[in-house]
Amino acid sequence: MIQQELENLGLCDICRPIVSAHYKDRLGEISLKEKGIDMMIAIEMIRHGILLKDCSRIILLSGDADFIPCMDLLKQHVGVMSACTAKGYSYELRAKHHWHILNKEDICA
Repeated sequence: MIQQELENLGLCDICRPIVSAHYKDRLGEISLKEKGIDMMIAIEMIRHGILLKDCSRIILLSGDADFIPCMDLLKQHVGVMSACTAKGYSYELRAKHHWHILNKEDICA
């Protein structure tokens, strides 16, 4: 079931191993690893957007305001935006960066 869900996400070759490695941690209740995973996501965004320069746009699938400093830094090098469901989408993140509210049609298409 988990493998099928991962395949349905349509991830690129860069994102697939990262999401696959941490996918189980995100199922069900939020685990104690949440902040560690947020940090790993921010590091990967900086690594690909600034250090490796292998992408021209980064789309964060989160509404967490903790990503604002990372997004501010990335914005100087690549295009950035976030996407999240309306519930829990940080006003501060939306105020500073391009954003998109995901609805059921976006997720379950």
